[in-house]
Amino acid sequence: MIWTILGALFVATPLPCWALLRRTRAVGAAVGGALLLWAGVVLALHLEWIPDRAQSEVYLAYAPLAAALIGAGTLLERRLAGPRPAGPGAARVTAGVVSLCGYLCVVMLAAVAYLAIFLHEPFVPSSTEVLPLPDGLTVLSDSGDAGSCEADFCTRVITVGAAGHLPPDEVFRRLKAALITDHGWALGTTGTSARPAGWLLDHRRVTITVTATDQGARVELDGAQSAP
Repeated sequence: MIWTILGALFVATPLPCWALLRRTRAVGAAVGGALLLWAGVVLALHLEWIPDRAQSEVYLAYAPLAAALIGAGTLLERRLAGPRPAGPGAARVTAGVVSLCGYLCVVMLAAVAYLAIFLHEPFVPSSTEVLPLPDGLTVLSDSGDAGSCEADFCTRVITVGAAGHLPPDEVFRRLKAALITDHGWALGTTGTSARPAGWLLDHRRVTITVTATDQGARVELDGAQSAP
């Protein structure tokens, strides 16, 4: 629960900061829409709605880019409406600036911990390493984000079967073909492959093992810690 609350604050805080700083309706709506779109990208990554190979980079770029959007909006409003007049609104502006600066400081400290600690720990791989499935296949079970963890890796198990009346060997064949063509896994005759979990910053590894079962296929995903 605490991580959900912190995550919501991380994503939502730039919006009220901009609401305190904005001056014009047009620029306010444009920047606010851009902030909502940027927040939607982060939410989609978190919910595994889109592939998340660049998840670490997006998380770390979220606050700086949001602040850059707010700064650009403030400068544009100054250009369009002139210098901000002194008056009763000064307290609101101060609150917006202080809130945004405090937010960036907290995020910076969290980013240091994220880079130093969490990007070197074993992890439960995302379901997007396997999903979506091709037509005719369905997920029978998924151990989920909890998974099971050992000292240096965590495991997620997804079992796949037929959505209709496909025989198990056809389920296995279709799944393996989709993992190769749609998800980029270099599966050989052993049904095992490994690749980096992330893009630039996350050097941990994901290993996939696909085996045939009497229902279709069993997919084991292992998320291993990065090498020291």
